[in-house]
Parts: sequence; structure tokens; C-alpha cells
Amino acid sequence: MLSLVVLNSRGTKPLLNYLRERFGVELSTSYAFFKSHKGRIYLITRDIERVSFSTLPIISLGFYFCTEEKDGYRLSFDGALFIANLVKRNVITLENNQMELWMRGENFPYTYGDGYVLVKYGEDCVGCGKVKDNTMVNFVPKSRRVKLLN
Repeated sequence: MLSLVVLNSRGTKPLLNYLRERFGVELSTSYAFFKSHKGRIYLITRDIERVSFSTLPIISLGFYFCTEEKDGYRLSFDGALFIANLVKRNVITLENNQMELWMRGENFPYTYGDGYVLVKYGEDCVGCGKVKDNTMVNFVPKSRRVKLLN
């Protein structure tokens, strides 16, 4: 059984403020947010409020949007794609050699202010990363990484 807690307006306020301050994104309040015991936050349309959960065995709900971390909110790949066209700041664009490292799941030197960033290659969003101490920390899931063929 799925153990998610519905976030009320007080629970979503820190996330919405973070998105506004870090990325310049004004996310609509027409979405419902759920939080798992691991700090993962899921997003779903408010139409879910019309469903009676007492009679349904729920396995999954919405999509994985982000994870609450000590230093902010780390967007999931789907979360980054969801807000990519709304982001006004803290967007970085990778060059060819950096993109190869990114797709292999490797960290690499990158000079930018510290914090979470939306990562693009050309016009395409390729996820969320974190710049820390002039290093791009890669969060590409192992299942999405490209392996080298030798």
C-alpha cells in the first residue's frame, strides 16, 4: 500500500517559494502534492480529490516531481521536464563534451554559482544537476545512463 501524505497549502509553500526563488517558476496551485516518507514529492491534478480512496488499492499516484533535500529541492527528470519551459534562471546549457559525460552519469568541472540547476543541451531539457565547488554533480538515474561499448 502506498504511504503518501497530502501536502496542504502550508506544506507546499516552501516548495513553491523555492521554485519561485531558484528558478523563477510560478507553479499553478491547481495541482495536488503528495510526500512520501523518503521525502519524495509527487504531483497530480486536483481532480484526484473526487476519487474515493477507501475502496481502491492505490499502488502509485501522480508523477515523481522532486525530492526534498537539506539544501533545497532536487527535481526529478520528469519534474525538470515539467517546468523546463517555465524556468527563467539557473539554467545551464551543456556543450558536446559535457553532454557525453552527463549521459554517462559522470560529474565534471563546471564553473557556476552553487545550487541546483536545470540542465539543457541545445533546446532540450536533460534533467537537474547541482553545481557544488565548481563541479557539476550528476543525478542521471542509472537506468537512463548511456554505457560505453568497448
